[in-house]
Amino acid sequence: MRRGCYADPDKAEYELAALSETARAARAASMGVNATHDLTLANLPAFQAAVLGRVDEVSIGHGLTADALLMGFDPAVKAYCAVLGD
Repeated sequence: MRRGCYADPDKAEYELAALSETARAARAASMGVNATHDLTLANLPAFQAAVLGRVDEVSIGHGLTADALLMGFDPAVKAYCAVLGD
């Protein structure tokens, strides 16, 4: 799953609903669900709420790296773990 343009407030509700339905349908078909690209501390909470725990893996490499440059690696990892509920 790619987050599309749900960061745009005018499209967020539609995009998050589409992500939620896609994750639900994949689970119903016994498929795994991975999320990738453009997930950050700013948009990850809305994404998590929309997919309701139906994602097996989240690729946050770019966001994590950018945040680690600003806040340090350990605090960045802890911040992402907190957002992801881990």
